[in-house]
Amino acid sequence: MLNSKSKVIKLLVSLETAIRLEHSTLPPYLYAYWSIEDLGSPLALSIYEVIKEEMLHMALACNILNAIGGSPDFSRKDFIPDYPTALPAHDMMIDPFVVGLNKLDIKAIVTFLHIELPRDLGTYSASDNAVDTIGEFYAKIRGDLELLPDEEFQGGKQLAAKFAPRKSGNLFEISSQTDALRAVDEIVEQGEGLSAKSISVDDSENHFNRFKSIYRDMGGLGKIHRGRFDAKNLVDSVDENAYSAFQSRIKNIVADPKQNNIEAASIPNTKFNSAYSVMLDALTVGFNMAEPDLDIAIQQMCALTKPALEVMSIPVDKNDLSRGYCGPTFEYIFPNERLF
Repeated sequence: MLNSKSKVIKLLVSLETAIRLEHSTLPPYLYAYWSIEDLGSPLALSIYEVIKEEMLHMALACNILNAIGGSPDFSRKDFIPDYPTALPAHDMMIDPFVVGLNKLDIKAIVTFLHIELPRDLGTYSASDNAVDTIGEFYAKIRGDLELLPDEEFQGGKQLAAKFAPRKSGNLFEISSQTDALRAVDEIVEQGEGLSAKSISVDDSENHFNRFKSIYRDMGGLGKIHRGRFDAKNLVDSVDENAYSAFQSRIKNIVADPKQNNIEAASIPNTKFNSAYSVMLDALTVGFNMAEPDLDIAIQQMCALTKPALEVMSIPVDKNDLSRGYCGPTFEYIFPNERLF
């Protein structure tokens, strides 16, 4: 039986993983979002809503971590996955899958479905360590939170509701076990961890159904079965005419740019990574203030689109545009390596 201090330490590790997980979905989602030709289209706005909600989930996880005495750190070199990779928590899965940086194509959307897979579409494991969906991961966090008394949630440093991205959900302060459990439920209900049984056929707001709708719009014909997730079947089962029409609205950006960019993209990409790193530093400072403030971090988030699109305007081969365009690599670089 773990004592109270050991329970807190266990939760600190789990919540740090949850924060890394929520953040690490952002680069793949942003990369796909920026690959859409019309960023004002319903398609782009649907993905952008998911991105905002992932930011909210990250903020809620940070509030829980701070409440039990932790300190979020976004500025570690190892905070960001080296794409392609199994995402944090996903690398604990019984059957981990690889997530890369891709334009919005069939492989990307099937990966997004896998990330947001509802609990009962996976196969439950009784193991203390292995999980099959992120829902199981959060269920374990919830169970551990239920073991802590209210006095363990007095660490303060709480991000206020005014920083919630518009219409993205509820952001609130954590000062009790009830607050912490409510925060986990908020994360689960919007995205990772939702039960398929609780998903309405007409509910397009949760992440899984948003991505499933995009999959169908692409011409995806595959079936999603209870108890297993057959990514290969979903990728291979496509109406080619519908898929071709969908892809005409998507920029031909290279997959996994760290491996496929050309030298000409080096300086623009360093500019992007400089801005990205400044944002991560601002998140670390903002979340660790006595009264957390994300104004600067949010400004830096909004500033990422311009350098990202600049990188995405550079052809891999200007004499053969069919080879596609470069993309931002999402790497943390230290201040002395930045362009500003």
